[in-house]
Amino acid sequence: MRWTPRAAFLSVVLALGTAAVRPQDASTPAPNTVDVWLGTRDGHNWSGRVSAQTLHFSVDGDERQFPLADVLSLHMGTAASEHEARLIARDIPLLASADRQQAAVATDELLAIGLPVVTPLLQSLADTDAHEPDSRYRLFARLLPAGADCKDRSLAMLRLATGAVLRGKPRTDARLTLALATPLDAGSPPPRDAPATIDVADLRFLCVARKQVTRTFELHALHDCTYVDWVTTGIVPRSRSRIRADAQGFIRLSFDEDGWATGPDGLFETLPGKRKLQEGFRWGSVLYRVGPTGQRRYAGTHLDGENEDTPGMLQFVVNDNEHWQNNIGAYRVSVTVDDAFDVGPAH
Repeated sequence: MRWTPRAAFLSVVLALGTAAVRPQDASTPAPNTVDVWLGTRDGHNWSGRVSAQTLHFSVDGDERQFPLADVLSLHMGTAASEHEARLIARDIPLLASADRQQAAVATDELLAIGLPVVTPLLQSLADTDAHEPDSRYRLFARLLPAGADCKDRSLAMLRLATGAVLRGKPRTDARLTLALATPLDAGSPPPRDAPATIDVADLRFLCVARKQVTRTFELHALHDCTYVDWVTTGIVPRSRSRIRADAQGFIRLSFDEDGWATGPDGLFETLPGKRKLQEGFRWGSVLYRVGPTGQRRYAGTHLDGENEDTPGMLQFVVNDNEHWQNNIGAYRVSVTVDDAFDVGPAH
């Protein structure tokens, strides 16, 4: 399973601790609904519409109620299913793969599984003198934002629109009732018909769509470059979502050589004898993609357009080649996406 909402759209009714309500026609959504993207422990996911208003979530034994419209995402800490355990065992070693595409897809799959990855990821690390760059450190930060880690790794993680991150337990006697069952391709498991209901206990994650998601982050020339890693914004644009980005700053691709220093648009003139473009784009320019297998596109200083790719995680990078060790400096990037899911902070 990847961070990839599929094209099919379901009308979904969420009954949290209550009886299921009458299904609604997907063409006439009920009032007071929110759009969601959910994944289950068996590796399937759907996007849909939810009409429930309250999420019950216990923190240190104190049950609280949160309007679903105030929730960014819920990530369950329940043990990995057999399907997830197989993916974790396969994907963690692939994080160090020389095949960058293979490593990116493995990272994406592990992010979709979420909290059950934390323990085997920690167990894979060894105390050596050569730590960075190691994609496992970055994956840990993506799985657990600052302030989200705790000793009880089985607890769920709830992210709120206020910026708060809570660890606790949602009520698992609730059910998701699908008003319109539609089969869809959910990734690595064989496709299956959408079930009539989904127990909350079977959820792996639940994300609530936002009208607009914004991020500001630094894009470092050293460890956020093409042959090291991409910055994941934590934003999943939907089909035709509007994406705007502005970048500013100055980076150096060869320490003290000013001929290899540039802004976000990249080098317009390279040094004599050097090729003009690196893999089709200007050296040092800001690129973006949607999903680990999405087409690389030019962002530069300013980007304003619609998402043209299959929905997935929005990512940014500095364009460079395999000789990245002499890079220094950073760009500052501000991103706004209309109609998108907020699944975590940029990292």
